[in-house]
Amino acid sequence: MTIRRLVLVTSGAVIVVIAAALVTNTHIAGLETRVRVVEEQRVRGLELCEEMLQTTNQLTRTVRWYAVFGDPKYETIYRRILSVRSGQEPRPRRIQDDFWMDVMVDRVPPVAKGAPLSLDAMIEQSGIPAEAAAKIRESLRHSDRLAKAEEIAFAARKGKFDDGMGNLVREGPPDELLAKTLLFSRDYEAARDGILRPIQECREVVLRRHAEARAELDRALGTARSVRMVIWDFSEPGVARRREYNVGVVTEWVARGLPASANFEVDAIGFPKRPWGVRLKVEDAEGRLAIDQILQPRAHK
Repeated sequence: MTIRRLVLVTSGAVIVVIAAALVTNTHIAGLETRVRVVEEQRVRGLELCEEMLQTTNQLTRTVRWYAVFGDPKYETIYRRILSVRSGQEPRPRRIQDDFWMDVMVDRVPPVAKGAPLSLDAMIEQSGIPAEAAAKIRESLRHSDRLAKAEEIAFAARKGKFDDGMGNLVREGPPDELLAKTLLFSRDYEAARDGILRPIQECREVVLRRHAEARAELDRALGTARSVRMVIWDFSEPGVARRREYNVGVVTEWVARGLPASANFEVDAIGFPKRPWGVRLKVEDAEGRLAIDQILQPRAHK
């Protein structure tokens, strides 16, 4: 085949390969977006685990300090923590563990507050795996059940007791010992373990699912980024251009002075224990070799 007869074919090939390069780049951009989503889900999942752990510890600390010292501010803080977690009170934007510690020691700098948002709503919005979300919700259910026992301790410290019908309205002398016994018992610690165990399991799920998703995306990105497209463009008389598109990077090699009567040959070429390659040969009218290149694809696992 002569170069003149190849002009129309190669003109279309240029368009097709450029379009293929754009598709490849779009695919890579999509994979990179998915990587960012996966990373954000990991962060949100770990933040939810951390908040559940912190609120659990702070609820225990405040109710126990109330039982020991009888200071009403500890009950106030306890109820604020529950109100924020249930979405009944605006959520402080800085709600790490040290925030509630600052509240307890009356050292609270001005903190911006957002809209009320329950922990359950945060789980729903987080996009974390359903298995991880279920673990956080399991921990939250155990915590809500333990709060009922903690109410008995608060009431006993104030001199309020069960009237036999589940209402803490019967009055009597404050019973500090009963409050402490309830809050430092083995049953109480076992109930706390029921809250903490799903938190740890959630953390493990988040990290495992993140590792699996990243491994899959990294493999896909590695494959996409290894895509290499090479074309020869003979549309200009006497000129051969070799264009390589590799993840949006274009390199070009140009050979000039080819006679119009030059012939070319494209064929597959085999190599022992290696993928097949492509060989391009162009000879001038006198049979002299003007271009001889072999494209050898890289093997992928």
